[in-house]
Amino acid sequence: MSTLQKIKEDITLIPAYLEAFDVVLLEENVKKDISIENKTPLDCNSEQGSITQKYVYCLAEAKTLMDFVEIHIKQKKTHLHKNLIQNSKHSFTDREREKLFDDDEDYVRLQILYLEIKERHDKFKGLLDAISSRGYALNNITKLMVEYIEKTVL
Repeated sequence: MSTLQKIKEDITLIPAYLEAFDVVLLEENVKKDISIENKTPLDCNSEQGSITQKYVYCLAEAKTLMDFVEIHIKQKKTHLHKNLIQNSKHSFTDREREKLFDDDEDYVRLQILYLEIKERHDKFKGLLDAISSRGYALNNITKLMVEYIEKTVL
């Protein structure tokens, strides 16, 4: 079942996803994944794909959650705007409307939730960059080892 199908009916499930993301992002877990110390080049190369897949999956889930919350923010903003138009005789400027929206607790709560998800999303994106760099480093190490073997005189 997709992430969207799971949270579609109940936005209160999102904090559980954030907690799961935080476990994946624990420093010791990340260091274990990225480190090449005390591992053979073969071990590092063989685990590269699964490590990448894990973080790509988390990044995709975080993106889905961001998009989902963004839809709710827009929906809430539209609802607030509609109520403002229906219940007020005063005509507000765009800036005044935005100030009034920022005063709504649910609207602010959704924006904070969006930022919490975005933080995890950006961390996963950064980790994928680090994993890519790890792949380049492994490639260079492998090339150096092959070159060393080719130059070895028996």
